[in-house]
Amino acid sequence: MPVLIVLLTVLLNRPSVVGEYGNPVVLNLGLAVTLLLALLVSYSGALGPVDGIREILASSAT
Repeated sequence: MPVLIVLLTVLLNRPSVVGEYGNPVVLNLGLAVTLLLALLVSYSGALGPVDGIREILASSAT
């Protein structure tokens, strides 16, 4: 998801793609906030399996 947000931001800021349409600052700020939230969700989603593996390894070592 974060990769898609970055690609969307790049494409929306490229004049060869959007032509005369000017990308408003509010849209860039909204995409930045969306990127931060997507990174946070991705990070917390990656922590679950890592903690699960640590628990499995810790229980098998004892």
